[in-house]
Amino acid sequence: MGNRVDLADVLRQNPCSQILTEWLRAIAEAAIEGELHGARLRSLEPRQALNELRGLPGIGRFGAELILIRGATHPDQFPTQERRLHEEIARAYQLSDPSLAALEATAESWRPYRSWVALLLRARREDETAEFASGRRVRR
Repeated sequence: MGNRVDLADVLRQNPCSQILTEWLRAIAEAAIEGELHGARLRSLEPRQALNELRGLPGIGRFGAELILIRGATHPDQFPTQERRLHEEIARAYQLSDPSLAALEATAESWRPYRSWVALLLRARREDETAEFASGRRVRR
């Protein structure tokens, strides 16, 4: 199963708060138990996978989506927590109503690859604005 990282060594080299240490240990335990295995998460109904991920200490809605979409490579999950992506979709599709419902309706045509189309839109935005590379927020 590849090289394992000793969490104790990592924490010695990178000390952090007690709560963060506890969260990291719980997440590491979940990973060791197979709860974070990509194939397992992809096999679940997305809502169930997100709920399980949010049940891990320190993992909120944004983090759960990030783990499912990028970590587990779920191909068809619309990111509901990415404000910049939502701005890009509204711009690209000239949406007069940029509500989450309108964005999700727009993304329906991308099935079964909503995660991948979202990634392409984010990549295009970064190519055009360099906002992540520059560390500055861009309004488009």
